[in-house]
Amino acid sequence: MQTLSGQNTIIDWALDHHTHHKFEGTNADAVSINRGFFFAHIGWLMMKRHPDCEEKRNKIDVKYLWSDPIVKFQYDYYIPLVLLINVIIPTFIPYFLFGETVTNGFFICFMFRYIYTLELALSGKSLLNLY
Repeated sequence: MQTLSGQNTIIDWALDHHTHHKFEGTNADAVSINRGFFFAHIGWLMMKRHPDCEEKRNKIDVKYLWSDPIVKFQYDYYIPLVLLINVIIPTFIPYFLFGETVTNGFFICFMFRYIYTLELALSGKSLLNLY
């Protein structure tokens, strides 16, 4: 399920999460709001980490995660897994099961879902609960 979220590997996500809570509001915060609203919500997935964040991240101990074979497998094969689970399967399920176009499958079942789930995870809100 973490691969479906498209928020980097479990190891990387845990390191970012630890640095966020340990160094919140500083340059070492992986999702610092001080780098802007966009960065804090989605940009941290697309932009380079601050050097302070890289330095602090390297000091965080996540040995407990490396001992899990599933976490290790996901780390070793992240790119093919995320392409398959996050992009290809959601794009082609509507094509094969419902006769939808690949373009619609890509934009609705991958792009819209990906952006929507990022916002759900980061804002704690749902479009269904905004009434």
